[in-house]
Amino acid sequence: MSAPRFLGSCFLVCLLILVATPPARAQTATCVITGTTDNQNRRVLAPNQGIHINAECPPTAHSWPFGRWGVSSNAGTPQDGDQFDGWHNGCTCNPDPNCIDPETNLNFCCYCTPGAGDQWNSCTSEYPPPNCGWFNYAACTQQASIYGINTHGVFSTWYPVTCPRYYSDGTWHGGCEDITGATITLSQNFMSLYELDGPFDSHDLVQTLYFPNRSATLASCDPWGCALAASPWADPIAYDDPVSPPLVYAQMAIATRAELFTSAPYGDCDQYACGICDPGGYCPPCVPICFIPPC
Repeated sequence: MSAPRFLGSCFLVCLLILVATPPARAQTATCVITGTTDNQNRRVLAPNQGIHINAECPPTAHSWPFGRWGVSSNAGTPQDGDQFDGWHNGCTCNPDPNCIDPETNLNFCCYCTPGAGDQWNSCTSEYPPPNCGWFNYAACTQQASIYGINTHGVFSTWYPVTCPRYYSDGTWHGGCEDITGATITLSQNFMSLYELDGPFDSHDLVQTLYFPNRSATLASCDPWGCALAASPWADPIAYDDPVSPPLVYAQMAIATRAELFTSAPYGDCDQYACGICDPGGYCPPCVPICFIPPC
């Protein structure tokens, strides 16, 4: 199979401010926005229209036909760590002339990957349906993950904000509160799924899934940060390697939050002493703090 055709060399994060820009002040802080790209409802549809997955087939040094899958995306690289969890425990039982089962005394042994419980049948051509040992869904003709949401990538961006100020009515304002209502959009979304090998073998591409832009609105912010916000889930809008038919299905979304940083190199709030603001919005000028007298 050819290499996946990426829609750009990196991800693009857009920040849309839907509220009025706060008044400019000399003192600044930074609201750092971090997010994850997530997937759910993972299913393997292969074989589909006669097209199979042939990523972990004999003869091989690995535990065919099952293997873990990782994700290359606009927000991350393939990792052996719950990026695209499956369903199988990683045990395969096959005839083996070099192995004698101690219980049956036959040349038939089982091999299990320690700690595995999240693998996929990655050789549907030689281990086809219907078979409930190799498939667990749709009358043992497809595969479905038994796990929930997986995170397959991370991203971040930042936005300059005013330093938090204390008001005489006992409230704080400024900081990340300045970006309340901001919409975070992640574009050029794709997931290239790989059956993982290594460290001395290359990963095997299964298929690439493309998704529409995903947006999340930071609706709940205070001066110190913004609560978790998530986009709606999206279905794939296109495939590659092969373009058709779909061999894998999953939904994709983003989740994002924000945190305030006030000290260098993110801001200079700690270098000023600021008076109390009145409820009407007037704030007395901040005075630089003298660290090394004389000033």
